[in-house]
Amino acid sequence: MNLRGEGFLNPAVNDWIRDNKEKNRALFDHAAQLRNLALELAQEISRVATSDQKVTLTALLLRAISSFEGVILLSERGMFVEARTIARNVFETAFYLGALAEDPAFVKRLVADNAKHRKALANELLNDKAHADVLTMLQHFLDGLDASDQELGKIVSEQAARQSGMASLYSFFRDLSGDAHPTVQSLGRYTVGTPDVIGFRLHPDDECVHQALAHSIPVLYACIMVLQPVFNAETIYLRVTDHFRWFASYGREGEQDDGRVNDF
Repeated sequence: MNLRGEGFLNPAVNDWIRDNKEKNRALFDHAAQLRNLALELAQEISRVATSDQKVTLTALLLRAISSFEGVILLSERGMFVEARTIARNVFETAFYLGALAEDPAFVKRLVADNAKHRKALANELLNDKAHADVLTMLQHFLDGLDASDQELGKIVSEQAARQSGMASLYSFFRDLSGDAHPTVQSLGRYTVGTPDVIGFRLHPDDECVHQALAHSIPVLYACIMVLQPVFNAETIYLRVTDHFRWFASYGREGEQDDGRVNDF
């Protein structure tokens, strides 16, 4: 069996990227302009982010924007598995952001989740004799954590999705998880032939834009929407609802090129 393709960094991919961006120009333009709008909102809310809730919401929005940018870049290059993996991050961040917007106490759950993670890591290192040089420091950390009565907990993405009011999006998140891990689904992206494998592949996939980017766009919209009542960002809210109408019509024959995408 032979290998089709030479990966995503060989010079020949540049021509594919150009054709891909031209073929899906409206969607890429819309995504880039939505990113600009989200970043404009982040700049606006960062100036008034003083409470724990608002500081954390701003950081979560920046994470969502950063991941969204990753989806754009990976989709341009046709990196199907990687784009869907990063798209999963956009969904998960949106769930957390929405849950925190609904309940300021969600900050405490984030702190508890982080404490649980750090304690588990410290215990793992403490049991590994290869780290004997830092055993005293690790034990001191664990003693201090126990003495602090810091609550320990774990955030479950599905629960955050429900609390955020985005439960309907969780099925998409779970589907994307199939590519975020080395599953049968994700490994199948690198083989040719079903059910019998007749070869292997490592080259751009032209379904990437609609399988990752188009799924991420409404999630970034959702992040902006849930922040509006917390920060009273009325101007940007009105602009984003207006432009979502273009995306809602995307893919309908005769409507996707109505120019709405170009007038942010």
